[in-house]
Amino acid sequence: MNGNQIPELLITDLGSFLPADHQLGELLWIADVTGWNPGRSQDHPLQFARTESLLRNVGRVADVQTGDLDGDGDLDVVVAEFGWHSTGGIHILWNDTNPSTSPTTTGGSFRNQLLDRRPGTIHVACADINGDGRLDIVAILSQEHETIIAWLNEPDPDAPQRFQLVPHTLYAAGDPAADSSGMVVVDLDQDGDSDVVYTNGDAFDSFIMKPSHGVWWFENRGKFPFTVHRLTGLPGAHRALPVDLDQDGDLDLAVCAFVPERLQGLSGADHQQAVIWLEQRDHGEFVRHLIAQDDASHAAMTTYDIDGDGDYDLVTGAFREEASGSRKALTVYRNSGSRSR
Repeated sequence: MNGNQIPELLITDLGSFLPADHQLGELLWIADVTGWNPGRSQDHPLQFARTESLLRNVGRVADVQTGDLDGDGDLDVVVAEFGWHSTGGIHILWNDTNPSTSPTTTGGSFRNQLLDRRPGTIHVACADINGDGRLDIVAILSQEHETIIAWLNEPDPDAPQRFQLVPHTLYAAGDPAADSSGMVVVDLDQDGDSDVVYTNGDAFDSFIMKPSHGVWWFENRGKFPFTVHRLTGLPGAHRALPVDLDQDGDLDLAVCAFVPERLQGLSGADHQQAVIWLEQRDHGEFVRHLIAQDDASHAAMTTYDIDGDGDYDLVTGAFREEASGSRKALTVYRNSGSRSR
């Protein structure tokens, strides 16, 4: 973000895992990380030029994304402040850093704009939703809102050299207990525009495994709201990541489930599917494969070629309501190159 081409880290801090209204949330910027060598063991410890707080004294900060929203050549920051009841919102930190100032000695300058003051934002994204060449902002709001909104970056009719962010609803669940758990903005059908992959499976409010939980594709057909496709049901569906697992040139979905520990093993939750692969065969047609079942405790997932064999593997991180040293915190699912899982 300071323009010196050295890797940096943006870290969101909830302040508390359990929902609460407080001002303990924070966004940290760790600038100029040297010794960075992804995929290999570190011969030397990482070194950091400095750590700055870009946003503090706010509610629980759940997500952060960057993009050049104003087209001035630097990265702005979009922050999801989940909060709880009286705290929360979506912030834009406009990057006003002076490029003539040495980035190695001076921190950035960011101006905070509150885009939306409602609580419950889980994820944010910067993407060109309407194909006009300008980045827009997409956000998923949970709580009682259960909606996905895109703020389109449109020219200001009163000042063409400026722009305005105009909200449009991409999806509204119509149910305050829809249990939204996440979204990814991606061109899933590879037709040249941005779609949304959505999961709903948050069982930590009701502690109920609902048949309505699952994975959805909201297809961009050039109008709002997007066209809804339910891809599969999955109790506790928590994350769906687009990735070409079978290397056939299209995007599949790797999906993990996150079920409260107290519900695992109960009648009706036996053999809970924990990780699945939705293989895209024809345009928008997906076939489901089981990767792992039982112990659906996957609060995080990423895709990475961890064994260096040229295909994508899956890495999941577990969350436990109670500490236990005998259970796995991190699981790697290696891609064997076979559809048999």
